[in-house]
Amino acid sequence: MKPSDCTEVKSFADNLRSMLLRHTLQRTLQLVVAGICLVAAVVLSWGVRRSHQVNASVRKRSTEILAEYQGLLERIAAVEEREINRISSTWQHIILDDYYETVFQQGLAADLYLLDSEGRPYISSEGYISEEEQSAFSRQWKLSPAAYDSSALQISILKGEKRSLIMAKPIYDGEHISGFAVLHIKEKEFSRLCSEEAIRIVLTDTDGWALSPDSNKLLNAIHQLREELLGKKGFCIARDGIYYVVSSDLMHGDLRLYAIWNLTHAAFLMGIIVFFILLILILILIFSRISSKQLAAAFSEDILVLQDALHAACDGDLSRTVNIHSSTELQSIGESYNSMLSSLKKQMADNEALAQVVADEQVKQLGKQFTAHFLFNTLDNIHYMCRSSPELAESMIISLSDLLRYNTHSPNEKVSLAEDMHYIKTYLDIIRIRFQEAFTYEIQMDGALEDYMILKLLLQPLLENALKYGRENRDVLKLLIRVRKEGDQICLECRDNGEGINPPLLKRIQDNLSKPENFSSHLGLYNLHRRIQLTYGKNYGLSLKNENGLVASIRIPTETEPEL
Repeated sequence: MKPSDCTEVKSFADNLRSMLLRHTLQRTLQLVVAGICLVAAVVLSWGVRRSHQVNASVRKRSTEILAEYQGLLERIAAVEEREINRISSTWQHIILDDYYETVFQQGLAADLYLLDSEGRPYISSEGYISEEEQSAFSRQWKLSPAAYDSSALQISILKGEKRSLIMAKPIYDGEHISGFAVLHIKEKEFSRLCSEEAIRIVLTDTDGWALSPDSNKLLNAIHQLREELLGKKGFCIARDGIYYVVSSDLMHGDLRLYAIWNLTHAAFLMGIIVFFILLILILILIFSRISSKQLAAAFSEDILVLQDALHAACDGDLSRTVNIHSSTELQSIGESYNSMLSSLKKQMADNEALAQVVADEQVKQLGKQFTAHFLFNTLDNIHYMCRSSPELAESMIISLSDLLRYNTHSPNEKVSLAEDMHYIKTYLDIIRIRFQEAFTYEIQMDGALEDYMILKLLLQPLLENALKYGRENRDVLKLLIRVRKEGDQICLECRDNGEGINPPLLKRIQDNLSKPENFSSHLGLYNLHRRIQLTYGKNYGLSLKNENGLVASIRIPTETEPEL
């Protein structure tokens, strides 16, 4: 057996169902992958583009605001009364009016403080300042004349819990610093510069101290921008996720503005999207499994019709035609099958008629062989009688004439058992005349069997065979002829009291009877067996066995003369 012989062959419906499922799965996976890639590309493209847009927008707005506040500080530092402790109320009003107008225009609140040379506030937009608050300003801001060696603007980010941006401009009285003009911008004010929740804004100074109004997760424990993000641009991998960073300088490099997009949130969102896509995929597969079974059954229905018709034809039923209209291809196959079936039935009918003609010719030929064989044996018997008893020979000739007339009238004619047994007795009487006391016979037949039809002289070859072989080493040959009904069959049996046939020879005769051609010298027995099978079918014929002599049996189906 080849390995392929062990492979299980699936039905057309199963193969079609598998193909539909594979096609659905393949296309769905392609759509899922394409959808995920498209979503990822869109999200990444949006995040990168939006980060640059937010950074540019906030940088532009911050630059404008800080430039205006720088101008305000420069105008304050240029007042005529440079002694902070002695500045008049008029100048105080002028300074505060300028401050309020500038803050109102920018929309980003900032507190104004005028500090003396010791760093203590003297004038404030917040109103009265207590002694404790004054000392706190001095300690936290660390503004002193020794720290400034020029009139340049100083920008820094205050450390601590309350982080803020400080813009300080020294006020000179001659060559000495008499005080400071300071703008204090709280951290929460910078949240007004950006309303984009996905993009976080961080403002750092040159030392890395940071203002992050939206999220402290981007800062370390001491409120500096985390090292893995500081100074970076583009995609950055941090310990808690992936970030996209866009940074730009402000105020000539004194400040640096970061727009940071946390891809972890986008990845989480994409994970949710992928989960629902996979859930939809599973639902599609479940639906496809159900629908594919129904579709496969519908598409294969006509295939099953063809299969059933072919199986019926293999079993011999050629009456089952097919009527298919589901598709032009299957319709063409169905029409071709119906045409083939009609042609096959016609050919089988023609072959059956031809086979019947051939069988009839073979039976006629066998009948002719039987007639000649019978005649030679009977004439041989008369030859002996002419020498011993001419009167008996004359009687034998008359009986032979009756037998020949009976047989040659129609060799293949079927007659009743009663008629045939009458002529069998005539033949046996001829034999008894020849052998006299050396031959006896007995016929046992139920009278109810006399009307059954059989071929003429079926027993005659068996009688000849018994006379030829049964008389050896026997003084008296005894023949017992039995005719009985067994079920739907007639059994004709000829039993002699001879020694039987030599077993090897009997085996060769039996083997020869099963062959389509005769390869032995036992012409009479083979012709008889062949004649029975051609007339009644392969299930009937002649059988031989040794049982206290030779027992030859003929089995034929029961048959009565048809009514007219």
